[in-house]
Amino acid sequence: MSSIKRQYNTVVSQAKKGVPGFSDAYAKFIEKATIEQSSKSLLVNYSRSLAYIAIHFNRPPHLVTVEEINSYLYRMMVHEQCSLTYFKHAVFALRYWFRLFNSKIRPSRCRL
Repeated sequence: MSSIKRQYNTVVSQAKKGVPGFSDAYAKFIEKATIEQSSKSLLVNYSRSLAYIAIHFNRPPHLVTVEEINSYLYRMMVHEQCSLTYFKHAVFALRYWFRLFNSKIRPSRCRL
Protein backbone atom coordinates (compact mmCIF):
# COMPACT_ATOMS: atom_id res chain seq x y z
CA MET A 1 0.00 0.00 0.00
CA SER A 2 1.24 3.45 -0.79
CA SER A 3 0.74 6.25 1.60
CA ILE A 4 -0.38 9.48 0.00
CA LYS A 5 0.26 12.59 1.99
CA ARG A 6 -2.68 14.93 1.66
CA GLN A 7 -2.16 18.63 1.49
CA TYR A 8 -4.91 20.63 3.07
CA ASN A 9 -5.68 24.13 1.96
CA THR A 10 -6.20 25.74 5.35
CA VAL A 11 -8.01 29.01 5.81
CA VAL A 12 -4.69 30.63 6.73
CA SER A 13 -3.04 29.49 3.51
CA GLN A 14 -6.09 30.69 1.56
CA ALA A 15 -5.77 34.13 3.17
CA LYS A 16 -2.02 34.25 2.54
CA LYS A 17 -2.57 33.46 -1.14
CA GLY A 18 -5.72 35.45 -1.78
CA VAL A 19 -5.68 38.54 0.43
CA PRO A 20 -3.25 41.26 -0.65
CA GLY A 21 -0.85 42.17 2.16
CA PHE A 22 -1.98 39.45 4.55
CA SER A 23 1.03 37.19 4.03
CA ASP A 24 3.56 39.83 5.10
CA ALA A 25 1.42 41.01 8.02
CA TYR A 26 0.85 37.41 9.10
CA ALA A 27 4.61 36.76 9.09
CA LYS A 28 5.04 39.73 11.43
CA PHE A 29 2.24 38.35 13.65
CA ILE A 30 3.94 34.93 13.86
CA GLU A 31 7.31 36.52 14.58
CA LYS A 32 5.99 38.61 17.48
CA ALA A 33 3.92 35.76 18.92
CA THR A 34 6.98 33.49 18.79
CA ILE A 35 9.21 36.06 20.50
CA GLU A 36 6.56 36.44 23.22
CA GLN A 37 6.54 32.63 23.58
CA SER A 38 2.84 32.37 22.88
CA SER A 39 1.35 28.91 22.97
CA LYS A 40 0.78 26.85 19.85
CA SER A 41 -2.94 26.87 20.62
CA LEU A 42 -2.96 30.68 20.63
CA LEU A 43 -1.20 30.76 17.27
CA VAL A 44 -3.57 28.24 15.70
CA ASN A 45 -6.80 29.76 17.00
CA TYR A 46 -5.87 33.42 16.48
CA SER A 47 -4.47 32.66 13.03
CA ARG A 48 -7.69 30.97 11.98
CA SER A 49 -9.85 33.85 13.22
CA LEU A 50 -7.66 36.49 11.60
CA ALA A 51 -7.64 34.59 8.32
CA TYR A 52 -11.45 34.38 8.26
CA ILE A 53 -11.67 38.12 8.85
CA ALA A 54 -9.06 38.89 6.19
CA ILE A 55 -10.82 36.69 3.64
CA HIS A 56 -14.20 38.21 4.47
CA PHE A 57 -12.95 41.77 3.91
CA ASN A 58 -10.26 40.90 1.34
CA ARG A 59 -7.70 42.93 3.28
CA PRO A 60 -5.61 42.49 6.43
CA PRO A 61 -7.53 43.13 9.66
CA HIS A 62 -5.59 46.32 10.53
CA LEU A 63 -7.02 47.90 7.36
CA VAL A 64 -10.63 47.19 8.34
CA THR A 65 -12.68 49.94 9.99
CA VAL A 66 -14.22 49.73 13.46
CA GLU A 67 -17.73 49.81 11.99
CA GLU A 68 -16.94 46.95 9.63
CA ILE A 69 -15.49 44.84 12.44
CA ASN A 70 -18.43 45.48 14.73
CA SER A 71 -20.86 44.65 11.93
CA TYR A 72 -18.96 41.44 11.15
CA LEU A 73 -18.92 40.33 14.80
CA TYR A 74 -22.62 41.14 15.20
CA ARG A 75 -23.52 39.16 12.09
CA MET A 76 -21.43 36.20 13.24
CA MET A 77 -23.21 36.08 16.60
CA VAL A 78 -26.76 36.86 15.53
CA HIS A 79 -27.21 35.72 11.94
CA GLU A 80 -24.54 33.04 11.55
CA GLN A 81 -24.98 31.85 15.13
CA CYS A 82 -21.29 31.13 15.57
CA SER A 83 -20.11 29.71 18.85
CA LEU A 84 -19.12 31.87 21.77
CA THR A 85 -15.64 30.36 21.49
CA TYR A 86 -15.30 31.53 17.88
CA PHE A 87 -16.47 35.00 18.90
CA LYS A 88 -13.96 35.21 21.76
CA HIS A 89 -11.09 33.98 19.59
CA ALA A 90 -11.96 36.60 16.97
CA VAL A 91 -12.09 39.40 19.54
CA PHE A 92 -8.88 38.42 21.31
CA ALA A 93 -7.07 37.84 18.01
CA LEU A 94 -8.10 41.30 16.81
CA ARG A 95 -6.88 42.89 20.05
CA TYR A 96 -3.52 41.14 19.67
CA TRP A 97 -3.32 42.12 15.99
CA PHE A 98 -4.12 45.78 16.70
CA ARG A 99 -1.46 45.97 19.40
CA LEU A 100 1.02 44.44 16.98
CA PHE A 101 0.33 46.95 14.24
CA ASN A 102 -0.16 49.93 16.57
CA SER A 103 -3.43 50.50 14.83
CA LYS A 104 -5.34 53.68 15.46
CA ILE A 105 -8.30 51.45 16.19
CA ARG A 106 -8.22 50.74 19.89
CA PRO A 107 -10.14 47.73 21.16
CA SER A 108 -11.58 49.69 24.06
CA ARG A 109 -13.12 52.14 21.62
CA CYS A 110 -14.41 49.55 19.19
CA ARG A 111 -16.15 47.45 21.84
CA LEU A 112 -14.25 44.26 21.09
